[in-house]
Amino acid sequence: MFLYFDICKFYILEQLAYPSELIFSVAKRLFKLFFVLYFWHIVLGDNASPDEFLRLIGYFLIADGVGRFTMINSRNVGRTIRHYMRLGRFSNILRLPIGAIRYFHAIAIGRNFVQYLSAVLFTTLGITILSGSGINLLGFVAFLIVAIGYGVALNTMSASLGFISARASGLSISIFKTITLLSGELVPLFYYPKIVQKVLTFSPFPWMIYGPYKGLTDFHMKEYTVAMVWMIVLNIVFYKLWARGLKRYEAVGI
Repeated sequence: MFLYFDICKFYILEQLAYPSELIFSVAKRLFKLFFVLYFWHIVLGDNASPDEFLRLIGYFLIADGVGRFTMINSRNVGRTIRHYMRLGRFSNILRLPIGAIRYFHAIAIGRNFVQYLSAVLFTTLGITILSGSGINLLGFVAFLIVAIGYGVALNTMSASLGFISARASGLSISIFKTITLLSGELVPLFYYPKIVQKVLTFSPFPWMIYGPYKGLTDFHMKEYTVAMVWMIVLNIVFYKLWARGLKRYEAVGI
């Protein structure tokens, strides 16, 4: 355990050695958030009241923070593993007496530590903005834990795609663009038609990013149960896919 902490600490110190890069990274997230909000301001036009637009600001602050904190929208672990595969360095990691997934999680956390801090800040601001309309912090935390589980599952799946192809760019883009559309990262689910919202609540997609917001504003145990079941199922399936690919990688040397 302390080994993974030391790995994480090493990459944190490496990032802190280049403060200008960190500033530009945070600035990029702020610009993205600004343009997303500006887009929705144009879409809603005069139909949106000040309270509705304030709700949108709070929502996207939380959605952006949750997406980065859980690594759902960045998939840093899966991308790093596939990068190591392309460079032929993945086999070197397998020779070490450590768990590959945990090792790359430590790297991802260290390399993106400042982004995690900004994610916590964004999420806190979003919760503060929405606090005037009554919120459920326990519901938010419950769904955030589930979202972290989804992040682990999706990063494991992203890494497993490397066993199919080291780049796997086309397949990866198709899968994760679908997730971007249906998870609430760019389009809040409360703007979807009612029938679409009802159908999506039985799928895993909305609970990846929209879930913590839903738990914060309108927690329902039935929805939480659905989210939890899907999270457990996806982690089991993708971990078995990872383990199978790992055996093939060791045996054949893909």
